[in-house]
Amino acid sequence: MSKSPKIIIFTTNDLFENVVAFYRSNAREYRMPGGGKPMKLSSGQELREAYFILDNAGDIMTSKHWVKIQRPYLSRSKRKRDFKGNMVLSVMSLPIIEEDKRSYP
Repeated sequence: MSKSPKIIIFTTNDLFENVVAFYRSNAREYRMPGGGKPMKLSSGQELREAYFILDNAGDIMTSKHWVKIQRPYLSRSKRKRDFKGNMVLSVMSLPIIEEDKRSYP
């Protein structure tokens, strides 16, 4: 049975483009299959995402350490939802979601 991943959410007031540029210079960007242009939410906002692999894995599914940068932040809350069932939170800061499945002694 595998250990559940450690998920950490960092926030920054930097622009989406600046955070993506930082990770592009320090990690390998991963493009989701079928990804392309940003999706429009029912609120009219554009959902922007970028994924970066921090280890030597070939993709997100096999990676033990990766980050996702997303604007706006979507949550699985039971409050007001968008058309896909996600709660759209108006956070002023940009969330950086890190998933870490590495083993530690």
